[in-house]
Amino acid sequence: MSRAGDVYDWVGDEPAEVSHEEFLVERVAVWQIMDALPFRHRRVLLAMAEYDGSYLKAAAALGMPAGSYYAWLAQARRAAARHWHAPETAHRAPGRRRATS
Repeated sequence: MSRAGDVYDWVGDEPAEVSHEEFLVERVAVWQIMDALPFRHRRVLLAMAEYDGSYLKAAAALGMPAGSYYAWLAQARRAAARHWHAPETAHRAPGRRRATS
């Protein structure tokens, strides 16, 4: 079973079949969110991915106590969720600015 399957088992939902386009859109969105996160949040999330979900290995790789890693990971997950669920805003077309008085 893939790691993604493990995550879905933990959540309790079956993975939905998604189109290639939906997959790419979500992947781009995830990396945009990662870019928006502070370095310390990106670091703990990427360590979790690197060590296949092993909290202890990820904490050790970052040289931090497991308890600190858990706390930072919880903060990072909350921050990522806030970005994921934030309303989208349209970007202004380049070169178009409102006139100021």
